Amino acid sequence: MEQHDNHGHSRAAWTGTAIMLVAAAVACWGVFFGPELLLYVGLGAFVVGALVWYLMDRASQGADDEPAHTGRPITPPASARSGQRTEATD
Repeated sequence: MEQHDNHGHSRAAWTGTAIMLVAAAVACWGVFFGPELLLYVGLGAFVVGALVWYLMDRASQGADDEPAHTGRPITPPASARSGQRTEATD
């Protein structure tokens, strides 16, 4: 069975992305329509969104099926390594 990455579908990823999306919209509004303060508020909120994403991931709000990649190879279950079949493949 092939292992698939979850592509960031987690509460941490969704929350961080939502915050950064709103922050980017605020920063763009500040660039085009003013006041200039909105640009800096948006940039600051963007950094906050990235920090929230990181902290939520560290607080186990990340992907449910696998922890963050540690650099170690993923080993298959013992039954697959020993050559035993668990289902028919006819």
